[in-house]
Amino acid sequence: MAKVIAVTNQKGGVGKTTVSAHISFALQEAGHSVLHVDLDGQGHSSIYISGDKAINSRKGGAERIFDRLEGLRGDATPCGVDLLHGHLDLGKLDEGEKTSADALALRDYVKSLPYDYIVIDTPPALQLRQFAAMIWADVLLVVVEPEEKALRGFMKVKEVVELLKSKGLLAADYKWRILFNKVDGRIAEQQKVVDGFMESYKGIVIPVPLAERKALINKAYSARVPVWKFKDTPKDLGGIWRGLPSLLGVL
Repeated sequence: MAKVIAVTNQKGGVGKTTVSAHISFALQEAGHSVLHVDLDGQGHSSIYISGDKAINSRKGGAERIFDRLEGLRGDATPCGVDLLHGHLDLGKLDEGEKTSADALALRDYVKSLPYDYIVIDTPPALQLRQFAAMIWADVLLVVVEPEEKALRGFMKVKEVVELLKSKGLLAADYKWRILFNKVDGRIAEQQKVVDGFMESYKGIVIPVPLAERKALINKAYSARVPVWKFKDTPKDLGGIWRGLPSLLGVL
């Protein structure tokens, strides 16, 4: 059975796309078979993983997982991660005939797909696609920036997780984690937020926040390589990104 990791927040721009892609990169490099499912209509993690900047304009991607296709596999990519890509028409899933009950009924099917790991990048809104990823997941990773709007997005996700748990809709061994991203250690208020969360959510907050390195991350994205393979990346920073699966507790 595949282990399913969903990466989410109800605010865009927090870095969930970059984080989800790097979890897939790292798991594949560690020798595991990985399916990356990009449910975000912008398809940015699909572009990163495939190297195809036009992939988000083509149908026939992540929506296939909702059709319970027998023998479903993602498309092979140069980096070794199989991909069900995101594209601009995915929003139709939220407006169509599929319901939350349909998504719940797919959980065993998703876990039965022939991979060691399935990593899901979600859209930044609680509609069918995000809901489905949350209830399919064994591990839900909420990526957060230490700023007000991102923290409000986290609180909305937390409310949904607690509601789903109360209704018995999550797996018995379900885990969720919080990862702070784009943290500037020179800003005392940001560090105060991180420290406060670590105290309030002991065992849930990943103890190694990701530093604000926008320029470097963007360059690695443009080169279509994991950040640890980009020539300008400091070794210690690359090691943190490469170690995301271990920090998440899935390796």
